[in-house]
Amino acid sequence: MRAKQPSPLQQAFYEVFCSQAPWLCSSTFDCLNSTGMLPTKEVLEKQITTSGQPNLLSWCYFQTSWDTVVKSCLVDHDLLRSARQIFHQAVQKHPQEEADASFCFMNGLCQDPDLSANSTLAEATNVCDRRYPEPQGWKSIGFDDPALKEPTGSMKLAEAKAKVACAQGGYHCQAVYCQETYCKMDEYKQKFAHYSQETV
Repeated sequence: MRAKQPSPLQQAFYEVFCSQAPWLCSSTFDCLNSTGMLPTKEVLEKQITTSGQPNLLSWCYFQTSWDTVVKSCLVDHDLLRSARQIFHQAVQKHPQEEADASFCFMNGLCQDPDLSANSTLAEATNVCDRRYPEPQGWKSIGFDDPALKEPTGSMKLAEAKAKVACAQGGYHCQAVYCQETYCKMDEYKQKFAHYSQETV
């Protein structure tokens, strides 16, 4: 089912939008919903993916990630550039980097042998299947999951955020972000290394 035809004003906006961010107007990231396949926020709150595969369209609602995770990692497959960009954003949002560092160590991403700067979405999905299987795994989580409201630094929150990364198709982006930043920093190793767990 196709979305209804845009008005002339909408069409003008679409043309400007797509000229500035063409990767968001592709068949993979159809953020203007030209096919009518973009799920609503309400649907994503309940369950991010219903296909059993990562739902890349969910990134359409995360504007701050369009140039970092979406463009650099998922479109250009430059996980190192994406890691640098995400870290820069986190530092600008201090103390966001503290929360991100705890996420990295609590999910065992610092010593994960299965994910690197060369990892693909398919490889990351296989890791997600092993680490967060159903029931109550990455394929069933939604953005409104109660665990995502847990306090920063809790294991429940860290695991839920990892499941969300899997469901959105950005788990490998997050892993390399961790490995290239917090995992190398003595400050965070001293603070969070005791949380490190063996990866599955």
